[in-house]
Amino acid sequence: MNEAAMIHGLKKQKSEILGALMDHYIGYVSAIVRGIIGTSMSNEDVEEVVSDVFLAVWNNSDKLQKGKVKAYIGAIARNRAKNKLRELCSDLALEEDVLTISIEGPEENLDMIELSSILKEAIGSLSHGDQEIFWRYYYYSQKTAQIAQATMMSDATIRTKLARGRRKIGEFITERGYYCESENNGSHGQFDGQLAK
Repeated sequence: MNEAAMIHGLKKQKSEILGALMDHYIGYVSAIVRGIIGTSMSNEDVEEVVSDVFLAVWNNSDKLQKGKVKAYIGAIARNRAKNKLRELCSDLALEEDVLTISIEGPEENLDMIELSSILKEAIGSLSHGDQEIFWRYYYYSQKTAQIAQATMMSDATIRTKLARGRRKIGEFITERGYYCESENNGSHGQFDGQLAK
């Protein structure tokens, strides 16, 4: 089936055309979704995102244009996969085995819920791209090479962005009246800081 006939069928909401579209692009969409999500989620989660992509194409078939179907489907796949990853990130609590913080000074009894909130807000202050890299490295224990492949960046760029992210988080926390000395102690998945009011 040629692209023009496929677009016409989808705009007429013909379910058999959707099946043909899925048969044609399922491998392409799955590769994009898996490349972004990686091993962070189960196969069922990946399949759910892939299904959501084709549902989105079906629901927005009026936007399909000849010569741009593959690019349009690819853009939806990337957006849905990134949204799913961010959704998972936002549901995670900042646990002590991931972000280790020691508090010194007169306010040693600072409520850890407040501190976690500050750290979560600090991470949220990063750009979406840098947040994704930070979550992948510190929370999903992905290696920089894996992140580079998933985000189509170089390994050196990922390392630079991680260092910049740690610095920005330190500055964010300092601006809120805390002293933060960030360091990368070389252990993967660990971000140590010294905070004092």
